[in-house]
Parts: sequence; structure tokens; C-alpha cells
Amino acid sequence: ELRDLVAGVFVQLVMLLSVSVFLWHAAQGDASAGLFTALSVLLISCPCALGLAAPLACYSALSRAARQGILIDSSVTLERLAAVRTVLFDKTGTLTRGRMTLSSMEMTQGMEASQALSLAATIETATNHPIAQAVVAFAAKRGVTIGKIEHARVLPGLGIEATINGATYAIGSAALARTRGCEGDPLMKIDDVGTDVFLIGGNRILARLTLLDEVRSEARDVLAQLRSCGLSSTVLTGDEEGPARRLSQELGIDVASRLLPADKVARLEQVRTEGVGRVAFVGDGINDAPAMGAADVGIAVGNATDLAKQAGHVHMVGEGLTRLPQVFAIARDAVRRVRLNLLWAFGYNAIGLTLATLGLLSPIFAASSMVVSSLLIVWTSSRPAKTEATLMREMESDRESAGSMWPGELVLYP
Repeated sequence: ELRDLVAGVFVQLVMLLSVSVFLWHAAQGDASAGLFTALSVLLISCPCALGLAAPLACYSALSRAARQGILIDSSVTLERLAAVRTVLFDKTGTLTRGRMTLSSMEMTQGMEASQALSLAATIETATNHPIAQAVVAFAAKRGVTIGKIEHARVLPGLGIEATINGATYAIGSAALARTRGCEGDPLMKIDDVGTDVFLIGGNRILARLTLLDEVRSEARDVLAQLRSCGLSSTVLTGDEEGPARRLSQELGIDVASRLLPADKVARLEQVRTEGVGRVAFVGDGINDAPAMGAADVGIAVGNATDLAKQAGHVHMVGEGLTRLPQVFAIARDAVRRVRLNLLWAFGYNAIGLTLATLGLLSPIFAASSMVVSSLLIVWTSSRPAKTEATLMREMESDRESAGSMWPGELVLYP
């Protein structure tokens, strides 16, 4: 790590300076003064301040975050969070509650509602996606028989294909229906209000199920807080244009629709290329894992799947998005503390070594100053955390005063 390299070079330079000072005084015929001056140089130097400046501040921030239910995996992630300028969101289960309800069904001619619901629920038992949970729960509530799957295959970003009683069916998005040649099917209609999924047999749609999901009550306020702190936000979703447009109008945020997992990764890379800072992705599902892994920082919300948690770098324990602005506030506060520590460590050593080399410091005073320097680093790193409101105000003022380049990156953990 860079801090270890700097501390190592610093120790060698101090040793060289100390020996040089002693030899210079000895050459002048005053070896005793040279010895005391050399000791002062050694004692006033404080490489431990350089070594402690970054890790103490970062570990203190990680501990404060953990106490608030925000699990950040490393100091590297903390540094990247402070440099994030764009936040990309998944929709279902992230900005929405992920507790969907089946609102309506429309069947093809000759297909009974109970039969369609039974097939759909049977297939959906192969996954724990919010849509699948809603369909299965609705079928159980209606007393519809849920059969057994002989074989099932998840189609990432599209849906599920399953074999039931020797016949192959699929259920999933409009994109799945299009890949199965159902573009001209009478049921191939997209609802602007809810999310449509299609039960497909062969190359025709057997039923269209419309589900509704509720936007999180805190979503608008969270997005407003991020925006006020200089963070731009965009939603990447696999939903069709209708539901995406409705979400955009409701939350006042840009929404990119009809995206498969690979498309989300491609869009993320595009944003990273065009942006001025790092990119974070906030998600919860299996389909979000590729984008979370590709992002500079992946953030998993409380109800995220195990795969999403593993792919991410930050996990917000518990329900909701209210702590998301705090994630960035804690990271930026940590960067401020690290910079303050480094400023003090370099400034102290520069002034102290200059005075010691000139023979203006006694060894006793030099030793005492070195201890005080280390204690100051410890205090700066672990002093009581500021309130959330104070941190948010500082994020806003820093953005306004320093522009888009603030706070940059320390590159302490390459």
C-alpha cells in the first residue's frame, strides 16, 4: 500500500539525515552536540503518524457505519464511495418495495383462469423473484393447485422455462415473448400501470398477468438528498417503457427500460466512460449481480438475495433506502479525516525535522512532541461522529464550494 511505501522511505531518509547531522557536527569538532542533534532528529520524526493517518480514520468510519446497519467491506470501498458521482438503481425491490400483487389476468381463448394460474404458479416456484412470489401467493390464496416441475431453467433477465407433464412452458417479460415469436399475439399488450408477465406455451401466449408494485415511500426524499449532494441518479430496469415512464414521472428520475443484465453492465460502462467520478449500483436481485460486480461500488439493500450481497461491496441491513445518503456521507467524512491526518503528519514532520536539524530542539522535547503527534492522529480519527444532518449539510456545502472535482481520490489503496 502507498502509505507503507511512504513510511518506509521516510524512515530511511530520517536515518540518513540523522547520521549526516552527526557527521557534520563531528567534522566541526563538536561530536557531543552532533549526538544530541542527531537524537533530536530521530525522536522528533514520527513515521507512525503517516502510517496511522489513513487506516485509523478508515477503520473508525467502518465501525461507525456498522453501528448504523451499513456494512462496508473494506477501506478501498470507503475511498471509492467518497469519489462516486453517479448512482444507478435497479427498480423492482430497490426503489419499489418488491411486494407485488397480481391485479389482473387475461387468457387466450380456450384457457381457463385456474388452469393458467396453476401453470404460472408451478413454474414460478423455481425462483424467489418478487414477481414469482406474488404469483405463487395469489394461487395459494385462491386454492389453485400448484404442480411439480420436471425441469426448470432460469433465463437471466427474461424469465423461466420449465417442463411440466412433458410439455415445455415459459413465463417472463415481454422480451421473452418476443424471443419466442409472439410479437403479433393478441395478448401482446403492455400495461402502462403495472408490470406484465406472459405465460407462453410453444410460440403463443397462453395468459398475460399484470402485477402492481408500490414505490418506496422514502424513495423520492432519498433521491432528492443524493441530488442535492451532487450525485446524479438513473434507474436501469428490465421493465417495458410504460411502467418505466410511470416511475420516472413519479420520482422525477431518468429511467432506462427494457434492459437485460448484460445491457445494464454495458450502460454502466458507458456512464463510467462519460462521467467525472466513480459509479455505484444499488440493487437487490440475482439479475443485478453482474452490474453490482462491474460497478466501482455495488450496494445491496436489506432484502437483497445472497448473490447480490456477495457481488456488492456495501450491504444496508434492514428494510428501506433511508440510509443510502448516509453511506456516502460517512465515506466523505472519512476522506476529510484522512486528509486532515495526512496534512498534520507531513506538516509536523517537515517543521519538526527542520528545527531539529538546526539544533533548536532538545531530545526530551522532541520525544514528547512525537507522542503528542501520534495522539492527535488517534483523536482526529476517532473523535465523535457528526450527526446525519450535519454530514449532509457538509456534503452539500462541499459540492457547492469545490465543484465537480471534490473530493477526488486519495489513491491510498491502489
